Amino acid sequence: MIIILGDERHADEAGKIQLDLSSAFSTCHPSLAHPTNLPTIVREEWDDLLLVLFDHQAPTPALEAFVSEYMRTHSRKTAVLPVALNPGHQKPPSPIAHLKSLAYNERARGPHGRLVLRVGGILGLRPEREDKKIFISYRVKDGKTTADAFYACLQDYGFDAWKDEAPEGTNLPEGEDVQAEIERHIVDEANLVLVIDTPDAPESSWMGMEIDWANANLTPVFPIVCRRKGDLSHGPRFFSLRALDRYHTLSNWEPDCPPSSEQLSAAIAELDRFISEMLQRRLKLPVLTRQAFEKHNFSWKEEDLKRALYSATRPIPKHFQMRQFLLHCAYLLSVSPASLEALSALSRRYRSERDFYIYDGLPLPMTELKRIFERARFDEGREPFPVHINALFEYLDTLGGI
Repeated sequence: MIIILGDERHADEAGKIQLDLSSAFSTCHPSLAHPTNLPTIVREEWDDLLLVLFDHQAPTPALEAFVSEYMRTHSRKTAVLPVALNPGHQKPPSPIAHLKSLAYNERARGPHGRLVLRVGGILGLRPEREDKKIFISYRVKDGKTTADAFYACLQDYGFDAWKDEAPEGTNLPEGEDVQAEIERHIVDEANLVLVIDTPDAPESSWMGMEIDWANANLTPVFPIVCRRKGDLSHGPRFFSLRALDRYHTLSNWEPDCPPSSEQLSAAIAELDRFISEMLQRRLKLPVLTRQAFEKHNFSWKEEDLKRALYSATRPIPKHFQMRQFLLHCAYLLSVSPASLEALSALSRRYRSERDFYIYDGLPLPMTELKRIFERARFDEGREPFPVHINALFEYLDTLGGI
């Protein structure tokens, strides 16, 4: 729920912001609040967002108290967005003085303004493209023309795209360790790896390594599957990507012919939807998972936000021991052998009793989970435990006081 909070003197700006958000997002229904009309804060929801309008005048004590209580009940760092109505006074008041404000100027106004874009990015309604680093993995032999077209298109659409013609290293300074530099881009910087899946791509050891690095670090992979005219095959060519439920097919593809503007636009639209779904899942699952564990007296800790890793800890009654679980709140819809293997490998850094892979979407039947586990390779004793979010409360109930 989006709440637009301000004093009575901010009513005009609040109404315009409400209209802009409603126009931009059909599922968005922001509510207005002021000191004499403050809503009751029940509990945190994953799609909560409080817009605090302020100017040079100090807010009323009622507003300050409401914002303080809102922040106390909301663990997500992006649950509050200060909006500066006075360009000469952009430092938010207490208790949100530590947060960076968004200046409500001409660039921020309107259904396509910076405020709408920021709200869309926070709630996963529309990705903030300039913040998304996309690594393009491709085979020079038959994928360079397509990769160049996607690189230019991604840049035009506002994404931060990066590609390299490994092993030639066109984007790297001479003398650089090509493998180490590309791995760093994928592991430490990329929000997503865009795989140009051409007929010769599976023969590339470089692309295989890039996909393995992405999978091992839970970096999302989005394949662009290039199919020639008459090729009716489905899905990615790379074995480790076949379990993915989201990819885009480029039909009537030819290696030396760049995709049309219509094909590129369709692919970017699908990529936008994929990123938005991931962003919403990144918001939703941690909130619901945290509520379930805290309801069962576990403490909660963020371990690695980029990889959506969390830990839940609870003392064992009458024992001088702690029960600790490592949790991955999956931002990908599918449960794949690669993602389970990644969690198993990453868990070596933590002294957890059990590792949980929390997912949503359609619950997988036991036969499907068994098939996935048979294809995965785990460290001994480190098999993750997949749990659908709707079954998490029931499972934690079985732990009792142990």
